[in-house]
Amino acid sequence: MVSTFVSVMFPFCPFFKQLASCLDQLCKFAVENKALPCLSYTHLQAAQVSTVGKRACIWAQELLMDLKGLERVCDDLRFRGVKGTTGTQASFLTLFEGDVSKVEQLDDMVTEMAGFKSHFIICGQTYPRKVDTEVLSVLASFGASVHKVSLLYVVDLQLTHKPSVAHRNTHE
Repeated sequence: MVSTFVSVMFPFCPFFKQLASCLDQLCKFAVENKALPCLSYTHLQAAQVSTVGKRACIWAQELLMDLKGLERVCDDLRFRGVKGTTGTQASFLTLFEGDVSKVEQLDDMVTEMAGFKSHFIICGQTYPRKVDTEVLSVLASFGASVHKVSLLYVVDLQLTHKPSVAHRNTHE
């Protein structure tokens, strides 16, 4: 299922494999519980009957969106490359006696050795900090999804395992 696809596409990233494995398990759980009724909530207030399977599908859908976001960020991630201290490659042009093709070849080789598919054509002293924003945005989205799943799971546990009024100690 999902984990096989991710293992083939992203063998370098164990986090993808773990998320894909989680999605596989969640999908199996959803199928196994597709007819198990449960009470749904809106704003943590009881609303109407749904199924545990549907709830798991909603969680899986959000995690799949996060996986696709991570995939996009990783596909777009580029290496700064061999650009020198200010991004001009001037020192490398001097080193290679003005041979631009050798500088480009060095840039490509170092990029590949660093494990990236491509590098920035132009940049300054550092890679664009926009990259940090894009990566953190996707990670924040994933964190929000996991928080939602865990919060709703805990609420469900509290509601389904709450002792009845008849069994409560009245001296508490």
